[in-house]
Amino acid sequence: MSLDLGIVFSALGFLGTVVGAKATLEWRGSRNWIETTGHLVSVKERVEIQSDKRRVETQDLVYEYIVNGVTYHSSRVAFGPRIVQGFYTGEKVTLHFNPKNPARSVLDKNLGFWPVAFICIGVPFFILGSIFIAKHFIN
Repeated sequence: MSLDLGIVFSALGFLGTVVGAKATLEWRGSRNWIETTGHLVSVKERVEIQSDKRRVETQDLVYEYIVNGVTYHSSRVAFGPRIVQGFYTGEKVTLHFNPKNPARSVLDKNLGFWPVAFICIGVPFFILGSIFIAKHFIN
């Protein structure tokens, strides 16, 4: 295999692993996050076209909440990608925020599928790319 392919595989694997690990570590740290209520200040409909040409309808959300008299806004739904539907502007929502940094919040505190998938796919890609690179220099 070529050196270029090894570099691409290693880079993609490393990036995927870092993205998944970052989300997973933040999820682990969220055990001490505090639950509160807020409300949706913006709900925008969006259509995504998937790689298999499927059309997926989702929403972009912005919610507002108050901690210690300070108003915060966030659009983060979860620790990884989520398809969201059925929300409306003004709706009351339950959210979780980081007590050490109240600007960090999520609506859904579950880890979900994508961070784990990034790690499970990223690690083998990184290893495979590293093998390609090593073979290039050994031969």
